[in-house]
Amino acid sequence: MSSGGSISSRPQSTSMKPMSVTKKGGSPFVFLTLMVIAFLLHSVLASAVVAAVDRDVDRITLYFFNGIVVYDSSTNKTLVLETPANLTLEEGFEQRVVTLLSYNLLFNETLRAFTFNATEGYVGFFVCRVEVYVRPMSQTLALIKRALREPASMPKPSSQELPEVVREYLRGPHPKVVEVVKPEYEKWFRKVYGRSVDEVGSLGVAATAAYFAYFVYIEYDPSGIPRSIEQVIESRQGDCDDMSRILVELLNAYEIPAIMVGGHTYIQGLNLTQPIENVTYKYVNGGPHAFVMAYVPGEGWISLDFLARSLLANPFVFEGYGRETRVEGELVEEVLRLHRSLNATQAFVLMSEGEFEKMLGEPVTLGKAMRLFQQVAGVEGVGGLKEPTATTLQVEEVATTRSEAWQVLGFVAVLVPAVTASAVLIKRIALPRKHGLKTGKAY
Repeated sequence: MSSGGSISSRPQSTSMKPMSVTKKGGSPFVFLTLMVIAFLLHSVLASAVVAAVDRDVDRITLYFFNGIVVYDSSTNKTLVLETPANLTLEEGFEQRVVTLLSYNLLFNETLRAFTFNATEGYVGFFVCRVEVYVRPMSQTLALIKRALREPASMPKPSSQELPEVVREYLRGPHPKVVEVVKPEYEKWFRKVYGRSVDEVGSLGVAATAAYFAYFVYIEYDPSGIPRSIEQVIESRQGDCDDMSRILVELLNAYEIPAIMVGGHTYIQGLNLTQPIENVTYKYVNGGPHAFVMAYVPGEGWISLDFLARSLLANPFVFEGYGRETRVEGELVEEVLRLHRSLNATQAFVLMSEGEFEKMLGEPVTLGKAMRLFQQVAGVEGVGGLKEPTATTLQVEEVATTRSEAWQVLGFVAVLVPAVTASAVLIKRIALPRKHGLKTGKAY
């Protein structure tokens, strides 16, 4: 998975380990077979959280728990707890979020997120319901299969055919990607398909470029520190967010709009523990991840997540999205310093409706939420909690907003909010929402 979440500043790309077993440089046709098998297996589990609203839309319903306990702290900064927000990407997805319960947190209307002061002995958490509306995952998988088998199956549109709202995600590609990665991709493409990339439609380019980036050009290598495009090209190593930055730039080189998406992929039974300096992050039923969505005229935005198969076989909770691919070294260092100043445990739990009923159930009470937190975080009796009062319990509904750009902390790694945890310095993100958590048009 990738960066995205948590005490932020995420210098870490908790990228999920690729879920496919293809050999570096292997055939996309072998990958295709494995992908279909994996989809059939995962679709059984995913059906528990996905319902067809109509023939053209899947409704994904998940419950999201996020809690943190601070054992020791040398910082008095106000931090932001990663909070899923209402988001909309035209022809891509819509996400609706309702907070069911929050404890010991304040909701910042400007940031559209919960905040807290990281003092010694602090405990805070919230539970929310997340509904995501997307095109049926089976349809997207079928498109990807067709594109990998016969990339030239669709005509290549001109950039003039793109809606104005989409064109902002089409920028001049990174020079290094054009100079180094693009020629390598075209050489590989001709060798595998026996034709030029120029003969291929945008869907064919998007699917094959994703395969090339994930399984041919870059060797998967998880890292707690996000890497710049130059570093990834030089080492030919990276995790989900590193690969995604390369892919976004490569797709733009072919006039294909693309964005990086960050959030949490739901995979039932997958539990992860990730330490970053003095902070430990625990994930239940999935983990933080980043991947690329590309815009294809006539199809809209489609997932190219060949690593964790988000929106291809596995449900996903969105934290944000955007086109920015820069990695700011100074900000990465700031994130590391923050994680050194805290001794804390943060826990994330994704639940299907059935799992939610077993673990919490409505009405969600403070007692039930605390027991879940203690169980996941591995701590007993933290916080000396009592029954909720008007001053300790806060239940809020997150207002509807739009997101057309996601630059968490200047995009330290599009995943600052996904791989590390979910606390970001307000001081840093109290900028126009495109530089932070999200309000209005940016996230």
